[in-house]
Amino acid sequence: MPACDIYLVLSPDFDPHTDLPFMTQALDNAAPVALRIAATDPARVRDCIAAIRPLTRQRDIALMLTDLPELARREDCDGVHISVGSSLRDTARAALGPDLQLGIACGASRDEAMQAGEAGADYIALSPDAAEIAQWWSQVMELPIVAENLKNIDDATRMQAAGVDFLAFEIDPRHGPAALTMATDASH
Repeated sequence: MPACDIYLVLSPDFDPHTDLPFMTQALDNAAPVALRIAATDPARVRDCIAAIRPLTRQRDIALMLTDLPELARREDCDGVHISVGSSLRDTARAALGPDLQLGIACGASRDEAMQAGEAGADYIALSPDAAEIAQWWSQVMELPIVAENLKNIDDATRMQAAGVDFLAFEIDPRHGPAALTMATDASH
């Protein structure tokens, strides 16, 4: 089974004032290549960026935002992840410019994945029930695949076997270390 890189997603209610130690532990243990802030309130996201960016830069981890392409560009983040069904899919590339990363979530839809590629995505994100699509995509397309919304190690194993490039785990200190443990196990 090919190795996958780890992509961590901070829960939408991540609090940079109280949860930073947990996140630092996650970065050190899971060794992700990317960290995405799932919150979409611009003021909250700016607080998160201020606290997190020094840690991600020190570790050479891409810092991604969710559904906020203009803010990603203004705040010097590495890119943006567009949620499934977002109206931003077709305009995000223009808002980001050519140098920032654009990921587009496609759920379990081959059609959405094709449209994401046409919209200028640098990666597509598929849900755990899209292993068949991931396997097809990895054989015929060049865009990398992120498996997101992984709920357990079986989801991660199935998507890894299907040929995805990245395993995305949401981490939340309020829900304990389960996702962090999965991410750490998957990274080794």
